[in-house]
Amino acid sequence: MDALRDVSKRYYVLKSVTQAAAPDSADYRTSVLRVGCKTAGRIPILLRRELLPSETSVSSVINVTVGEGTFKLDGRVSRGAIEVRYGSTGDDFFQNAIAASHIVVTETATLPAQAPGPPREIKFSTKGLSKALDELQKDCGGAKAAGDVKLPPLR
Repeated sequence: MDALRDVSKRYYVLKSVTQAAAPDSADYRTSVLRVGCKTAGRIPILLRRELLPSETSVSSVINVTVGEGTFKLDGRVSRGAIEVRYGSTGDDFFQNAIAASHIVVTETATLPAQAPGPPREIKFSTKGLSKALDELQKDCGGAKAAGDVKLPPLR
């Protein structure tokens, strides 16, 4: 993980994972976890992921977990085969994440009600997270607050 800066001059930490969409599947998807600068005591988290054609009409709940700490990504923006989920958490979550081996994102389908299926997990390694968060904290002082700008456009 590294602290990066986007074209809007905002700093963030980014981690991506590409994995099979389901066990024994030939379809793969990439998911990207993005952590931004703390604003008003909260740290913004964004999950950008590719959707399969069968997922465009499925509603789901996305939770982010480290150890005993969990929070929900309740914001959602979709465009075509790309979905962005977002939310925020406190400092404690990332203090626990530094000590853990993974940040786990769990997706539980809620619709269609007749066949929600088992929850899916995406595991993001926390290797390098401590260093990246230190860099992010140093860099965030001069960056615009994440709450002051609109979400980046989907591409």
